[in-house]
Amino acid sequence: MGGNKGKKVSRKHLNVSYTGSIRKKNATEPCEIYAMVNKLTGGSMCEAKCEDGVTRNCIIRNKFRGRGKRDNILTAGVWILIGIRDWEVKHPDKKSTCDLLYVYSEEDKTILKTNTDGNWSVLKLDGEEDHTTDPTGIDFEYSSSTANEVIETTMLEVLIEEATIDVDDI
Repeated sequence: MGGNKGKKVSRKHLNVSYTGSIRKKNATEPCEIYAMVNKLTGGSMCEAKCEDGVTRNCIIRNKFRGRGKRDNILTAGVWILIGIRDWEVKHPDKKSTCDLLYVYSEEDKTILKTNTDGNWSVLKLDGEEDHTTDPTGIDFEYSSSTANEVIETTMLEVLIEEATIDVDDI
């Protein structure tokens, strides 16, 4: 900075760290719904797949754009809270419009899954699978004691093979 009268503007855009809680869906407001960003369509719009299974055009407000978007970066697969425009009249052939209200981080996703009710199976990417079960319906269980037994038996086999090597044969 420096210069004459430069200290007036030197800390103009100082960001204060935010230590608040995550915003959850308001139970009394039926127009607030959880969604996932499918793709960014450009400008201030994105396509969001909502938990009710409907794909909507989402308007990204100025709060989530520009200089202050550090913790609100939108990419495909990010969970968001949207407000449906129930007052807006739309053409039957077009997608309905909604507004972006909150952007959830990866840590917020796990908190939402455990603490709140919602149709979370809809909010997945196409290639993303549920890691709790196998597609065939068989649950696999991994035990560290079984893995240790396998490692010990292979180490014993290697030691036995090394013991049978005769130095004179080399």
